[in-house]
Amino acid sequence: MNKTIEYFFEQFFKHKLLIAHYTEGITPKSMVDSEVDIDGYYKWKPVKGKIKDIAYEKLEQSYGLSFPKSFIQWHKRYFFFGRDCRIVNLPSSSPSAPLQEIIHFLNNDVAKALIAEKLYPFGEDTYTGKLMVFDARVPFADLEYPIRVYDGNGTDLFGLSEVIFSSFPKLLECLTYLFEEIHTRPIHEIITGFSCIDPKGAGSTGINYWKEIITMEKMMLSG
Repeated sequence: MNKTIEYFFEQFFKHKLLIAHYTEGITPKSMVDSEVDIDGYYKWKPVKGKIKDIAYEKLEQSYGLSFPKSFIQWHKRYFFFGRDCRIVNLPSSSPSAPLQEIIHFLNNDVAKALIAEKLYPFGEDTYTGKLMVFDARVPFADLEYPIRVYDGNGTDLFGLSEVIFSSFPKLLECLTYLFEEIHTRPIHEIITGFSCIDPKGAGSTGINYWKEIITMEKMMLSG
């Protein structure tokens, strides 16, 4: 798992525009990697994460859920900005508020209703803003739950998709593949490769979901 996480971040940082706006008293000094320009922007650098497991345990207890071990290992690896992974948004982490973006996905009425159903929000798709959730309704080793998307107000589960990734590690592998290929061909072509990387999720129950995303990408590309 460590290799999967490290390779994801290697590709993420390689293809990410590491630029942020400087705010005095808020911007972490340890992440500043350049002078602040005339418009207030600077180049940032990732910093090895220092948050302890106990912080995640307290968060889980507070909201009544349990995240996959791989998700926690991934999130605690670095302090970094920018959650846009092209097709999904994942929670970033800063030294001053390392868990704030995870809390953002949990601290609302829709999330509370989903958590009661053992569906744990942790991100969103970048196309429609649908919540990405870990489906904990069935036990899995190391809590490596499958991933679905949810489009609704929390009053029912009609907006819950089929499984689109079989686990968080498989999501990372697919995103890593996307970053590797992003400058050589269009996203809709890259997504077709997800089914081989994750045959039990993206290549199985998730096929129709990804076909819809491929159609959206083609429409955006055609203008």
